[in-house]
Amino acid sequence: MGTSYQTLLVAAAIEPVCDALTAAGVDAIALPAAANRTAVIPREGALDFADPGELAERIGAGTGWATLANVVEDSDWLQLEAYREGRFVHRYRSDRPAPDDAARLAEFGTGEVDTARLGKALRGEFDGKGPVYAEFQHRLILNALYLDARGLTTAYRWADTSDLPGAVKVNP
Repeated sequence: MGTSYQTLLVAAAIEPVCDALTAAGVDAIALPAAANRTAVIPREGALDFADPGELAERIGAGTGWATLANVVEDSDWLQLEAYREGRFVHRYRSDRPAPDDAARLAEFGTGEVDTARLGKALRGEFDGKGPVYAEFQHRLILNALYLDARGLTTAYRWADTSDLPGAVKVNP
């Protein structure tokens, strides 16, 4: 059994994201992923699963923020779902990347995102040897987006806020 986790990236600063999570009654950990980008680690429910897509819809619809739901399943595959204003707009799956994935996901990064580098990461191409596990590929993608991966690559059940700089525990 490999690594599994579900997280959410919100294209907004941490303070208003924490306010929105509190108002929505979401139990989570939030922390900065970059300037005006917040990682949200929602508490898991049954079967150690949190639905980041449902959270993306709820948070985005009420605020107008762009959100990116992240799911890694058993180290086998990665799924990223992009939402704008709570509406689903794009799905990336590591087992079937599409030619427009980099262009569709670059907006979640910061700075000058190199779409060629991002595309390479999305296709699972890297200069090392050995298998590309989903969580490793996720880190490559987040690095290409210039995001701090720590809050986007862990599950609530494993999270230690003392290891996550700027982390805020949100309780409903």
